Order: sequence, then C-alpha cells, then structure tokens
Amino acid sequence: MVKVCTKCNQEKDIKNFCKQTGRKDGLRSWCKKCLHNWYVLHKESGRMKFIIRQYKTTKEEVDKRKKQQGSKCGICGQVGELVIDHDHTTGKFRGLLCSTCNKGLGHFSDSSVLLENAARYLGGTWQ
Repeated sequence: MVKVCTKCNQEKDIKNFCKQTGRKDGLRSWCKKCLHNWYVLHKESGRMKFIIRQYKTTKEEVDKRKKQQGSKCGICGQVGELVIDHDHTTGKFRGLLCSTCNKGLGHFSDSSVLLENAARYLGGTWQ
C-alpha cells in the first residue's frame, strides 16, 4: 500500500509513515523523513535562540569561531561534537570545546592560576 506525503508530495510505501491514532488511515500525513527533518530544523533553531540569548553572541559569531577552530576543540583539538564555552563571570561566549575540556575548565573554576598549578604538578615541578 502507498500514501502521498503532504509535505514532499511523494508517493511512498506506508511503512515510511508513523502511526497516528485518530486519523482515518491511522498514519501521519508527513512521511518519516519529512517529519525527522522538521524536528531537526526546529530543535536546532530553538537551541540557537537559546545560545544567542544565554551567551550574548550571534549565530554568525559561533559559526565564525567554528570555522577558525577548524571544527576542533579549542583545547585538545578533538574533532566531534563541540559545546559552547563561556566566561562564568561575564556570561560571554569564549569558544567551542569538547565536552570533556569544557567540564575540566569548570572543575578548575575557570581559574588560570589553578590550571597553571595543575600543569606544574603534572610536570613534576610542583611548589
């Protein structure tokens, strides 16, 4: 059996549609692909609005920084999913980090003195 997606106007097998009770045929009107794309788009736009408001930045600034960093963590250089790093005093966007490095900075309370002490400790020159 086939059905036409009202979003992309393509005829697709009914296995490409999610179930929805209360509808005459028991299926959603949009196919799974269109539905997924819609959710992703709205999730990203909602997340970006939050980032802009929370971290006093713009989408362009975030995109520019991502390009400058080559889509890599600003500390360890890991490629992958990056998170927003911000100054906890001012709330302003600083850059993009991997989750591990971002949490590491947080555990050191964003203190360069503590981080320098940690580096000396790891290097065996503590004191």
